[in-house]
Amino acid sequence: MNIKRYNSTYFKHKLYDSSIRKAIISSIDHNRIQKQYPHLQTTYETKKDEYKHKILPTYEEYISKVSSEIMAISLELSVFCILMCDMMRPQKIVDFGSGFSSYIFRSLTSIVNEDYQPTIWSVDDSTEWINKTKTFIASHNISSDNVITWDAFIQQNLGPFDFI
Repeated sequence: MNIKRYNSTYFKHKLYDSSIRKAIISSIDHNRIQKQYPHLQTTYETKKDEYKHKILPTYEEYISKVSSEIMAISLELSVFCILMCDMMRPQKIVDFGSGFSSYIFRSLTSIVNEDYQPTIWSVDDSTEWINKTKTFIASHNISSDNVITWDAFIQQNLGPFDFI
């Protein structure tokens, strides 16, 4: 039996995994987001500097004293999460992996609006990071309620979340 190593199936799969495929998927996702949130880009451009200004000092503290910039949620993604929460107003948020994102979600009330008070769950599989997260958010006078391990989280059967 003689099978060619580089047959048409091989090249079809190679193309499927290529940058062309990624560009097509990116375009589809862009259109979906644009349809769901038509003012997302203009809202982001309007509010990003305000949000960044509010969280930058704490972000710099976090990446210099608690975790590296490589491991922490980026400043840009933090701003985007704030924006999405401001636009969507989810009432029940789960944050998989505790850290600076746990601070961000718990600070939404002071960043976005005093009337907006979602319930936040921060879940991590590392007790060490849970303790670091609790210490950091407590140092900023923020509640560390619902910062728990994965095992404790799955035992609670909390139902659906509005923002993950």
